[in-house]
Amino acid sequence: MKKVCFVATVPTAINAFMAPHIIKIAATFDVTIVSSNNNAYLLNDLPSVFIPLEIKRKISLFRDVKILLSLIQLFTNNKFDVVHSITPKAGLLAMFAAYICRVPVRIHTFTGQVWATKKGISRYFLKVMDRLIVFFSTKILVDSPSQLSFIEQENILKPNLGVVLGCGSVCGVNTLKFSPNLEVKLEIRRQLGINPNDLVILFMGRLNTQKGILKLAEAFNSIAGKHKNVHLLIVGQEEDVLFSKIEDICRVNSNKLHYINFTQVPESYMATSDIFCLPSLREGFGQVIIESASAGIPSVASNIYGISDAIENDVTGILFDLSNFNSLVKSLESLICNKDLRESMGSLARQRAINQFDENIITSAFLYFYQKQILSTHSLH
Repeated sequence: MKKVCFVATVPTAINAFMAPHIIKIAATFDVTIVSSNNNAYLLNDLPSVFIPLEIKRKISLFRDVKILLSLIQLFTNNKFDVVHSITPKAGLLAMFAAYICRVPVRIHTFTGQVWATKKGISRYFLKVMDRLIVFFSTKILVDSPSQLSFIEQENILKPNLGVVLGCGSVCGVNTLKFSPNLEVKLEIRRQLGINPNDLVILFMGRLNTQKGILKLAEAFNSIAGKHKNVHLLIVGQEEDVLFSKIEDICRVNSNKLHYINFTQVPESYMATSDIFCLPSLREGFGQVIIESASAGIPSVASNIYGISDAIENDVTGILFDLSNFNSLVKSLESLICNKDLRESMGSLARQRAINQFDENIITSAFLYFYQKQILSTHSLH
């Protein structure tokens, strides 16, 4: 049986993006997962061997060299047929180690570019890192067509080296799990103290400036003053933005804010909401957008690469101009004030998620991709 090793900085990345694929390919591959031990319980149900290795996001020459040597030793001892990395730091170290060990198939998945919103030496350095990942890889997976075009234009990736599975996304969406559910909607609202007839805007993601959460807080504060029945539900862990900062921005409307730090049932909070909002500054695809779409919720999100593939503008949601704050407010208000439009977009969003992004479609494409890579390496020998 062929052997594949997935490498990521944290188990949450594997759980969020690779779990359906691992379950599928475990029938024909021996699977090993390498990542930090933080939240390793998320991998308990996966048919794989877990090897903890503390790969940190931040650069530290001594620590990173130590991790690189550990990966080289691991790859040498196990003689993997495939090494597949996800997340930038894991990608650089794993692809370099796999290249040194002459692993036949070396795959990295790009889920967005950290440098996309940076300038100067920082942008240059991070782009060099991505170019090195590409150099050490034999194939690159990219989670949206527009992201693929972007990194080709930025000379990160040569044409024909990158692959998008289906219409995009890393793993698709479980359309049975993420679906409209009135019973769950009423129960979550009861727990949060939200009236069944009130309107809920949902943000789900890391509380990070790059996710645009502060812009959303400002927009909500403007909207809540005019629309008394509108609530903002935020689900995600604090990073460089604290929830208290959002409360400060919303001031007199903070009683309409609801915060859930972390959840293992994101589908429940999507089922309880009416509009999903992701005003992100950069995004590889916007997995949460197709999950909310599958739950029958229209989205308002930034008109940037990646997200523009997750939303069909003015059909399944609204793409707003990131440089225009009023564009965000007006886009949200257009859905707040028009129930028929919300419901129509939500219905079309769910249908599009089923037709184009269903987990089974993307996972089948993933398995075919793997089999093709293995066969292509055999043909070289």
